[in-house]
Amino acid sequence: RKLGSYILGAANSLYGNAWDDRKRGYEDIRFLMTPYGRILPGNDISLKWTCDTIVMGKAALKDALLAVSLVSGRLSTEQFSLKGYNGTYQFRMEGAFNMDFPMFKAEASFDNFDLGAALTEDGVKGAAGGILSGAFTYSMNGNRAAHIVDNGTIDAKLDLKNMNLSNTSCIDKFYTWLNANGIRSKPASLAISRIGCAYRQSGENAVFTELGITSDCLGFSGFGQYNY
Repeated sequence: RKLGSYILGAANSLYGNAWDDRKRGYEDIRFLMTPYGRILPGNDISLKWTCDTIVMGKAALKDALLAVSLVSGRLSTEQFSLKGYNGTYQFRMEGAFNMDFPMFKAEASFDNFDLGAALTEDGVKGAAGGILSGAFTYSMNGNRAAHIVDNGTIDAKLDLKNMNLSNTSCIDKFYTWLNANGIRSKPASLAISRIGCAYRQSGENAVFTELGITSDCLGFSGFGQYNY
């Protein structure tokens, strides 16, 4: 959870700096003439990060490995691996910083993550199960912080299938909400066949292309533009 907080904090800081930089208006910047434009193409760097355990409450992912290299201004992912809860995990990032208008792209995905096993190990009250998959892609090209917003593209997707809930705090809150809206039924369990969410952002334009739930007692679907 702390790792997630650090990642979200870093993303918020980057976007905050980008919005501040946009206030400066147009500037003609040659990236290769800046300090970063000299350092990145002029040095070859190899980095390798390993971690035995990534703790998520009481649950944990194992044997994390990430190796990246920067050669003549080109960034590439050499190795990546991660284990846990029967999932398949992928991560890749690439970039080209040997030009006046650099590019960067990062892709991450996971499939067949056993959410029920992770929640049980985390000590969550009640019973829960489900298979979770997700994907995230971010790409941008630009030579200043403002281009993180102006030229950035985000695609994100989560897909949860075959989830069964009983006696969990989540289902308790759901039934409390139903009762507050005049629905008195309270089945012993809730079977969710699928929850899907897909989000895309290009520059300042953001849209949820999918947002839906299909279960034995609830159905919902929608899409629409998001303003921030």
